[in-house]
Amino acid sequence: MFRENVLVRDDIIERIAGTMIPLALDYQKVINRRSKESQFLLPLMKKKKGDKQGVWIFSPKGKVLGGPLSGFGNMVQKTKGLVENALRHFGPVTARKRNVVATHPYRGKGVKSDGSVCLAEYVRRRDGKRIRSPVISSVVLSKKDFKAFAPEKVADGAEWTLPNSVAKRLCRIASPMCYQHAPQPDWVKSVTLKARIRTIRNGVAELLYEGQMSSERIMRNGKILSEQELTLKGEGVYDIGAGRMQSLLIVGSGTFRWPEEAPSKTVLFDALVEWDVDSPESTISSPAPLGANAAGKITKPRGRKR
Repeated sequence: MFRENVLVRDDIIERIAGTMIPLALDYQKVINRRSKESQFLLPLMKKKKGDKQGVWIFSPKGKVLGGPLSGFGNMVQKTKGLVENALRHFGPVTARKRNVVATHPYRGKGVKSDGSVCLAEYVRRRDGKRIRSPVISSVVLSKKDFKAFAPEKVADGAEWTLPNSVAKRLCRIASPMCYQHAPQPDWVKSVTLKARIRTIRNGVAELLYEGQMSSERIMRNGKILSEQELTLKGEGVYDIGAGRMQSLLIVGSGTFRWPEEAPSKTVLFDALVEWDVDSPESTISSPAPLGANAAGKITKPRGRKR
């Protein structure tokens, strides 16, 4: 779960991809000492004091070449500076060639071979007239869990309630924060997600969803660090003949609070979850030269505008 930021700029992407191997990790896994990510990275990160989140650059031998980089200010210049300084410390690097691929082909569309699906998630903070960059995430649901969004009995007006264990999987859209503040299933205090069939026409059932979710993050000292509340509404399409979901769209509106740090401040945010059965993005095999001297732009996988 990350915030859309300077790493979506083509010039920065080209420089990093042409000289390094980029990797995005869930911060919650990095700080979980039982995870493989933590066991591999924390010994390297200990060479630098302070917060572990942000952008890091390592040499193949594990030497810290730059980072961590996080915070505010002119992040474009800070990121460019971090990258160029790291390359200077490492030494000459020949711009490599690679094939441009869809890194998350199933995100928001398609069904994997095991029947699981990957729902695309977006959360955007609302600050008056100012629109902030969204937090981008996704959640993979097993075939069994995703089936909970579909009706067991197809009839006009049929209603059902999704299991809490499934509804909790949408926990990350309950907050506009990311990295270490990204909500986890065990933060959820209460959740309800109900569904019903609105209409049946031409072998297709139109579905409606409605619910709410509240969660909180409790620190080791028992104090509440953050509180999140979210109302949900959505719709889906179910192919009766094929016995499968065709699409799912859920939107949410919520509030986020820091009881200890800023008890009088409430942050408003909007959330979106989407998926459709269309085939996932295919791999693009044409090689593209990347790096500081790359000619032309990267050809990106085509897909729906989001």
